[in-house]
Amino acid sequence: MLLLLLLLLLLLLLLLLLLLLLLLLLLLLLLLLLLLLLLLLLLLLLLLLLLLLLLLHHHHHHHHHHHHHHHHHHHLFYHVYYYYFYYYCHYYYYFYYYYYYYYYYYYYYYYLQGFFSFFGTRRKSALSPQISFPLSR
Repeated sequence: MLLLLLLLLLLLLLLLLLLLLLLLLLLLLLLLLLLLLLLLLLLLLLLLLLLLLLLLHHHHHHHHHHHHHHHHHHHLFYHVYYYYFYYYCHYYYYFYYYYYYYYYYYYYYYYLQGFFSFFGTRRKSALSPQISFPLSR
């Protein structure tokens, strides 16, 4: 009888250990995901900074008319679009770009928020199972 009890206790302990390991794994996965997202955000921010710097750089060199020898090469359409922007809506240039970046920033932010809230609800529903279908079928 005592042996059986001991065996049961051992089994319970093993189960608890397994659960703990699973939880740790889940936490590790979540941490990895967070790190990945943070890295992505950092990369995005760096890209944004680079783009802004490029824009500022271009803005300073815009009075050299058509003799443009840049250090970096862009697609042909980029230049067409670029000069169209300058000669037709020069005053709106900055406004347009800042608006664009702000829009994208907010979009990304809301996407991240939605992602996290989704994960939260999934974890909650896993802990407390609820009836998803109506009983009258």
